[in-house]
Amino acid sequence: MAATPPVPPLPAAPLPAAPLPAARPASPVLRLLLLGPLAAAAGWAFLALWPAAGATDDLFAWAMSPVTAVLLGSGYGGAAVMLALAARARGWAEVRVATAASCLLVLLTLAATLADRRDLHLDGGPLLGFLAAWGWLAVHLAAPPAGLLALGAQLRTRGPAPARTPRPP
Repeated sequence: MAATPPVPPLPAAPLPAAPLPAARPASPVLRLLLLGPLAAAAGWAFLALWPAAGATDDLFAWAMSPVTAVLLGSGYGGAAVMLALAARARGWAEVRVATAASCLLVLLTLAATLADRRDLHLDGGPLLGFLAAWGWLAVHLAAPPAGLLALGAQLRTRGPAPARTPRPP
């Protein structure tokens, strides 16, 4: 019998690639100082407007028509869900749209609030309306500086940018 030729050894299996580092995380300061409190404030606005749309003169910061209250309350309800989900997210890519949208909305609402401050129940009226007006003003005055602090903390957070998905042709 003829000797069989020796079998060449199999090439060594490639070493597994090192795991990719996680994408840039969302700063805890951003999640706790901005997104969480804004989610709570939006939830409060939803509860004050949507279920009691006809009683905004007594329960909210200013009086408005029931249709306006339902529309505004629905918007705040959606914002509350978006912000609560963003506050739970871990990556910056997952929260950046919610962060930008809420910061812009707060600034625009603050401008509208200051321009029409005579319509707010700041000087009296029903107790809940009076408290709501001062709470509304406090939230909209405190949110921009808190947003700047939170965005500053996010800018200092290190990590790679998330992988980009190819755009469709």
